[in-house]
Amino acid sequence: MEKYYIATSTLNFNNILATESISPEAFYLNRNFGYKRFTKVKPNPFANSLIAYNKVPLFNIDESDFDDYPMVIEINESLLSKEIINNSTQSDIVKIFQIYKTIYLHPNKVQFLFFSEKHKKTCLIKAEPSIETKLLPVYESKMQSVEKTSNSFRWNQSTISKLKDLSDSEIQKQIELDSKLNRLKGFYYAYFLGFILSTSDDQESLKENFISITKLIDDFDTKNKSTLIDSQIIDDLHDFKLKVGSADGNKNVPNEELIKAIYLEDSGIKEQQKLIEFLKQMKSGKDSFYSQLELNIQQKSSYDRVSFLIDNFIEYLNKDNSGELISAKSSRIIKYLSTLKQRVEKKTDPSFTVNFNNYRVTQFIDNIYKNRGAELYQNVINDLLDYPIFNIQSFLEEKMNLALKIGQTLKDFIEDWKNSNERVYLNSLLDNIENFQPFEIKNHRSEILQSIAVFILKGEDPDKLMKALRQNKIADYRIALGLWGAIFGFSALPKTLTNSLFQEKYLEKTKIFYQDVQKKLHNAISDESLNIEPVVIKHQPIFEDKPNHKRINENYKAKPKQKTIPSHDTEKIFKCPQCGADMVLRKHHYGDFFGCTEYYKTKCLGKRDLKGNELDDKFKVVTNDITKDTTINLSKLILEYVAQNGHCKISELIDWIKEQNSSFSYGVAKTENYIKNNLKAELELKKMGRASGVKKREKGMFG
Repeated sequence: MEKYYIATSTLNFNNILATESISPEAFYLNRNFGYKRFTKVKPNPFANSLIAYNKVPLFNIDESDFDDYPMVIEINESLLSKEIINNSTQSDIVKIFQIYKTIYLHPNKVQFLFFSEKHKKTCLIKAEPSIETKLLPVYESKMQSVEKTSNSFRWNQSTISKLKDLSDSEIQKQIELDSKLNRLKGFYYAYFLGFILSTSDDQESLKENFISITKLIDDFDTKNKSTLIDSQIIDDLHDFKLKVGSADGNKNVPNEELIKAIYLEDSGIKEQQKLIEFLKQMKSGKDSFYSQLELNIQQKSSYDRVSFLIDNFIEYLNKDNSGELISAKSSRIIKYLSTLKQRVEKKTDPSFTVNFNNYRVTQFIDNIYKNRGAELYQNVINDLLDYPIFNIQSFLEEKMNLALKIGQTLKDFIEDWKNSNERVYLNSLLDNIENFQPFEIKNHRSEILQSIAVFILKGEDPDKLMKALRQNKIADYRIALGLWGAIFGFSALPKTLTNSLFQEKYLEKTKIFYQDVQKKLHNAISDESLNIEPVVIKHQPIFEDKPNHKRINENYKAKPKQKTIPSHDTEKIFKCPQCGADMVLRKHHYGDFFGCTEYYKTKCLGKRDLKGNELDDKFKVVTNDITKDTTINLSKLILEYVAQNGHCKISELIDWIKEQNSSFSYGVAKTENYIKNNLKAELELKKMGRASGVKKREKGMFG
């Protein structure tokens, strides 16, 4: 079978594997997904078309400050249908083909060729930290360093001197088709990924969970030598408590370790064991102190017991305790956790079937859905595939409209919509997005609706989405991840998630799935087996499949107490700017800051910097609000301008306000925030083309 060769640069390698394709340069510049940059090389100089040769073109790239080396992609002719080759010609030594569409790759039908081993290794090193280069395990075995062969030729400018670039009349249409395919592939991959993550073969135990956290604590102390516990570790401990909700205690195991951990705190370690033995001797009497302790414990649920232990452990981490006492505390918790068994519903190994036609989902079957649930989900996915959200910023801006769009699909699906619980649930979600009103994910029993709600609220980041699903005890991730994939597409899937597909235990399932994707979406069929390199996930977030099983360091050094630190200037204790409570010094990747002591009780997010200045959610100093100036009524001016001009650009609104009052100094982002926080009932943010805009709100939610 004939081979074709496309010359490119190693700078494009990550770009190519992010989408598993290569396109003409103009596609990257104009499409709304993936990388925008594409580096041209002399044997492939055109914007609107790719040049392929029937021999390997040998060429050089001028030296630069970047690791920019020649790379050639060898492509089997089965990937190049006749319809994508616009023109072919022949010189004295080589055939040349001009291609005006995207070429989708298959690992059994391509090779990445490098002209030296150094170029290949450098390319691999550069690909490793790239979060979008997720298919490296699939294509790594297809990377070869080659010398000059009989099937090569020395390229020079005269080789293509008679060729001209194609017109751009067809470009936009092809870009739109690529965008649809990217979303369709994103949905299919993300849904399969949700299936894999939801049906893990090795559910980690509560004991292993806790040990992995104590290892983080020990690492933090060793590396940072800090007097403060990292706030992320404290968050992990609080998240751990949520995991205990589905645990049962083994009633055959004595509660001695739990009694030690709960009731015996500050006495010496050796003396505690003597005290336990003394209490056990008193056990014969019905009203003995020991029997009262056991009775009190038995009346508590597993969650209440562990919740108490973890809260108690956090207190000890923040006190000036000995390492011996901290190690004893953690050891007792570990021993007790080993007696707990998580209730995990036994699932059959569910299979699902998805078929596509004309860039739509035409068949969707999955045995997790009841009644017409699969049909509803299919309709929602097809609506999202066409929805004009292309990045995180537009997703954040469109949450309200996205919820309305999905709500309309739901409304058409529910018979008695007006009196339905679905209508009440969705209106509550809209009220939360619009007016920050309380909203409970679990107020509807449908896991489809719960997953939709979590996706709309937390879907801008897949890792945050996964965490929100766990926190709300939604055990099946496929629904929410499928929604995410349908919006953000395959190119945006990060390797932090997709690496799970390439673990040894999932590899056979992944190979079958991968061939199915290639057949259904790219019409690429291969009878050869796939050579995929298994991935070992070294560092996983808490609650992922394989925790770090190392034992806690017995010589663990306790952390001194987090102290409420007074102001450097006034020696007064800082108060929370939101609730008035005391503040404590905390750690964050933005730097040290003062956080509210009531955070874990009320989720108060009040923050100050080390000088006492109030900070916003992005850890920037909150400046004096211009609206407090009595010489300007900002809300009145904004409403007046919008009433006169209708849907308008915020930049034009700002110019007009400055004409009325020269002291006004807000930019576009700050004006948007002001409208969100103060004029939600009257106005809504709506883009005008690519510019930020605002318009009068159309009243009414789902009636």
